[in-house]
Amino acid sequence: MVADLGGDWVGPLTAAGLRPDLPTAWLAEGLLLYLHPHEADSLLTSVTALSAPGSVLAGEYFNRRVRWEDVPDMLSEEEPIARVFLAADRGGPLVEPVPWAAGNGWSATQRDFVDVVAELGRPVPALMAGTGPDALVLWLFHATFGRPRTAG
Repeated sequence: MVADLGGDWVGPLTAAGLRPDLPTAWLAEGLLLYLHPHEADSLLTSVTALSAPGSVLAGEYFNRRVRWEDVPDMLSEEEPIARVFLAADRGGPLVEPVPWAAGNGWSATQRDFVDVVAELGRPVPALMAGTGPDALVLWLFHATFGRPRTAG
C-alpha cells in the first residue's frame, strides 16, 4: 500500500485492514524531521485517533533543525548524510518527545541517541558529537497510548 501523508492516508490504511479498535504499533523512524512542526502535530493527532489503548509509537527526531555549522568538521563518509538532513529537515515537533506525546494522551520515554550508542560501544556520529546547550541532539522515544487493556 502506498500512502501520502500530504493527502488522505487514513482512508487507504483503514481500507487495507487497520483496526483502530485494536492496539497498533507505529514507527516514525526517519520521518518526523521531514515534517514541519504543524505537520508533525497533525500526524500525531491522526495516529492518536487511529490508536486503541495499549498502542505503541516509537521514533526519533532532532532537538532543532540541522544547520550547516553542524557539518564542517564531519568525516567525509558522513557528509552525504548531513547533506540529506540539511536539504530535507523541516524541524519536526517543537518540543521534546515526552511532552509532545503527552499532549495527545501518550505516556512516553525518551533517550539521547548519543547515550544509547555509547552504551552499545558504538562510535558517535560526528554530526551528533557536539556538547553544550546548542548541541544537536537526536532523541529516541517510545510511547504507549492510554491505558493498556488487561486480560480477563
